[in-house]
Amino acid sequence: NLARMADGAATVRIGNSQVLATAVQKRLEAFYAGRSPVRVDYRERAIATGKIPGTPTRREQNFTDTELRITQLVARAILPVVPDTVVYDSQVMITLLAGDGRMDVDVACINAASAALSISSSQIPCVAAIRVVMLSDGEMVLNPSFKLAKSAPIEVLYAGTADCATLLQVRANERSREEVDATIQEAARLVGLLLEKQEALVKPLQTAQVDMGDDFQYGDSASTSEVMAMGNLHRPSNNVVPTVELQHAIRTVALPQIRLLFAPGGTTADMSNPRDIEWALSNLESEVTRILQGGPENASREMVRRAFSGVVAEALRAVLAELGVRPDGR
Repeated sequence: NLARMADGAATVRIGNSQVLATAVQKRLEAFYAGRSPVRVDYRERAIATGKIPGTPTRREQNFTDTELRITQLVARAILPVVPDTVVYDSQVMITLLAGDGRMDVDVACINAASAALSISSSQIPCVAAIRVVMLSDGEMVLNPSFKLAKSAPIEVLYAGTADCATLLQVRANERSREEVDATIQEAARLVGLLLEKQEALVKPLQTAQVDMGDDFQYGDSASTSEVMAMGNLHRPSNNVVPTVELQHAIRTVALPQIRLLFAPGGTTADMSNPRDIEWALSNLESEVTRILQGGPENASREMVRRAFSGVVAEALRAVLAELGVRPDGR
C-alpha cells in the first residue's frame, strides 16, 4: 500500500525500526560513459522517532554522518551485482519510517533496497545482508543492539549473493583467526537463508522483461494491432537506435498522413509555408507518441521521436523521387 507510483518498493522491519525503500527506473536508456547505474539515498526523518525537527523553521536538515554512512554501505553492497547489460539508470530512496535508536538499520536498508531493485528489474539479482557478533562465551547473536555489538569481541557485517560476498566488514578484538572465520561462515550461511526468502517474495512481483532477440522477424501478413504491440513492448537497442519494430509501427500508423502532407495539393490547407508543415508534423508526432508511449514497458518518448524523424525523412525522399518537386512547390 506504499509507494504505488514506484517501480519497486519494499519495507523491512528489524526490532522496532522499519525502513521503506523505493526504486524507480528511467524509461530512456543511459548511453553516456562513466555513469553509475544505481543511485542510493538514505534519509532519516525526525518524525520516525516521534519528534519535530528542532530547527527554527521546523524542517529537516542536510545529510547527517549516519545517513551518508548507510548510503555508502548500501551502494557498496548492491553495485557489484548490477550487470553491464542494465542500461536503465535506477534511483533507490530509503526512508526511515520508525526508529527506536537501539539497533543499527544499515542491514535493513540493504535488504530493502535489494528487494525494491529486484522488483523493478529482473536483471538485478537479490542481495541479502546480516550482522553477526560473537560474544566472549562463543555464542553468536544476529543483528544485535548497539550496546551488545560494542561490547562483543567479534562483529561481522556481511552482504552478498549466494555465490559471493559484495560487502564484508569485520571488527575483532584479540580473537583467533579460527573464531573470526567461524563468524564469517555463519553470516554467509544466514545470508543464504535470507536470499531464499527474499527471492520467493520478489519473483512473483518482478516486472516482466520483453526480449524479442536480434533474429525476430515478421512478414507482411502481420496485422496492424500486432505491429503496434511490437512497437509498444520492444525496448530500445543498446546503442540508442530505434528498433526495426518501432519504425515499422510508426510507418504503419503515420506514413500515409506524412506522405499526404508532403504531396502538393494533398491537403486542403496551404502547405507551401514550411512552418505549416512543421506544425502539422508536430501534431502528428504527438499523436503517435500518445499511442506508443505511456506504460512501463512502452517505447520511450525519445525513441518514438527519433524513429518518427527517420520515417519523415524517408517519406520526403520518396516524394522528391516520385514527383520531382518539394512540398513547397519548388
